[in-house]
Amino acid sequence: MARLAPDASEALRLAARAHHVRRWAIARSDYPEGRVAYHRWRRALQHLHADTVAEILTTEGYEQAMIERVRGLVLKRGLGKEPEVQVLEDALCLVFLETQLHDLSERYDADKIVDILRKSLRKMSAAGIACAGEIPLAESDAALLQRAAELEQGE
Repeated sequence: MARLAPDASEALRLAARAHHVRRWAIARSDYPEGRVAYHRWRRALQHLHADTVAEILTTEGYEQAMIERVRGLVLKRGLGKEPEVQVLEDALCLVFLETQLHDLSERYDADKIVDILRKSLRKMSAAGIACAGEIPLAESDAALLQRAAELEQGE
C-alpha cells in the first residue's frame, strides 16, 4: 500500500488494515469445493470484514461518513471505476503474490496457477502490475507470473 499510494487517505489506510480482520472466523472448509462456493465464501468474508471494521470505527468515535467510506472500500464498491478501490485491490493482489503464491504453486499444477495469476492480473492496474515485477519471487513462481502476463497480453 505504501508503495502504491504513499499519500493514501485515512479511509484507504483503515480499509487496507481491516481487509482481513477476523478472517479466521469463516473457514473455507465451511463451504463446499468449487468456484461458486468459493465466491460465496469470499463475499461472506468481505461482509464480515466490513461489518467488523464498522463496529470498531463506531466504538472509536469515527463519523458515519468515514465508516461508510471504509466499508465501501472493504466491500470493493466501484472496483474498476473508483481509484482508491483499485489501489486496495492492487495491494491485495501484491500481498497474494508476495506471501501466498509460492505455497499455492506447490499445491496445484502450473496451468491452474497460471489461470489464478491471469485472474489476478486482470484485476490490477498498470501501476499494480509494475509493482508486481519488483517483488522478489522464487524463480519458478516468477516464471509462472511471466507466463500469465504473456498470455494476458496476447488476448
